[in-house]
Amino acid sequence: MRIVYLILIAAAALFAIQYRPSLSVALLVSLVLFPIVLGAVYFYASRKMRAELKVSTTSTGAGQDIPMTITISNPTIIPVGCAQVMLEIGVSSSAKPERVCINTPVFPMNDQVLTTSFSSEHFGVVSINLKRVTVCDILKLTRFRLGKKSVVCEAEPIVVLPVPSALTSAVADYSDAGLESEIYSDTKAGDDPSEIFAIRDYMDGDRMSRIHWKLTAKEDKLMVKDYSLPMSDSCLIIADTYTDPADPAAPELYDTVIETTVSLSMLLCDNNTRHRIACYHKPTGELAEYEVADHDDYITASTKLLDCGICERSGLAAEEEIMRESTGLRFGHLLLICSAPDENIFAALKESGIAVRYTLLVCTPPDRTPELSPETAAEAVQVVCGDIGASLAELTV
Repeated sequence: MRIVYLILIAAAALFAIQYRPSLSVALLVSLVLFPIVLGAVYFYASRKMRAELKVSTTSTGAGQDIPMTITISNPTIIPVGCAQVMLEIGVSSSAKPERVCINTPVFPMNDQVLTTSFSSEHFGVVSINLKRVTVCDILKLTRFRLGKKSVVCEAEPIVVLPVPSALTSAVADYSDAGLESEIYSDTKAGDDPSEIFAIRDYMDGDRMSRIHWKLTAKEDKLMVKDYSLPMSDSCLIIADTYTDPADPAAPELYDTVIETTVSLSMLLCDNNTRHRIACYHKPTGELAEYEVADHDDYITASTKLLDCGICERSGLAAEEEIMRESTGLRFGHLLLICSAPDENIFAALKESGIAVRYTLLVCTPPDRTPELSPETAAEAVQVVCGDIGASLAELTV
């Protein structure tokens, strides 16, 4: 439009000089002053206008629409031919945010309400930012950006949660593995004499050492003590979120690591098995570990897991776990989930004595097979993207 305007100026000037020389100066002055006056008018309008972005949801599933509303208020009598809205949408599982431009006219003394939506095919935390709003005149000769105070963005980070796969894997009982805990079961008896689970009538086969003699004398019948069962964290799930940036399947591999982690956590919750989820937290540069005892803890841990982002290199989470944990039995089963396995790190985990059992879960596309040594392959399970349930069907957690 600017080029067209310059062509008109040149044509008008030539016409005036040739046919009406007396008007040439006045015409040129008018044509030069016109964009200046137009710019001043729309600069004033841009100082009075206001833009606001609202997103009503804070969590959703992959592929589901996330609605948002953009309201541009124009309290002046100046019609705005084009208001350009620039949105910046970033996902924690993606290295680079995307920018989206929306153009709309804004009528005088009116509010222009734009309703749109977007979705994320991959898991993570989505941040939406109303980057800028630019006002253009009708001829698009001038453009002015709304001030920072006039642009309001009411959009909290949105968590795109994975839907756990329904697993049929067996869950082992590690209550006899000698794991220590200060938390005891309120539904199942055990063999820890430091806590009494219940006192009941004597039954054939009860040990004489379990008889509560004082209460027996008082009740005039044999009463037996049931000891408590320590509720230790039976499993430790380490999610290694590193993916090779040059791998075309990197987004799918990240999603598979996350979905495998939350699916195993849901399976353990359904079986009333306490466990922990560990992941390297990129924003803080430290290992994040979340205790999961019930479904509420599962939701919290799944949300925080997505906030960890993608590791800079493979094995960071496992290295941090080795450094922070003392030797000795802490867990019944340690599961390391990754897409770029480091066999040396897995070997170091086994040497640390953190758990009784160790399993390496390697996430791959359907057309790829992990290259592992025979020793590591014996304790490894391939998890195929898009087929987690079948991949883990034979696994005993």
